[in-house]
Amino acid sequence: MFPELMSTADAAAWFGVSVSTIRKWINNGTLKAFRPEGSKIIRIRKKDCEVLANGA
Repeated sequence: MFPELMSTADAAAWFGVSVSTIRKWINNGTLKAFRPEGSKIIRIRKKDCEVLANGA
């Protein structure tokens, strides 16, 4: 089961793609992501992954 907030590695596993693909999707705006305030860690909402997977 995947958490509501995922790392790039979690999202890559969820989609079945590489972490570099997830980073490309984030950089080109295909997948929404954020950095918690004061952090360098990227987090992705599971809901945003589901939206992308469903083609919305």
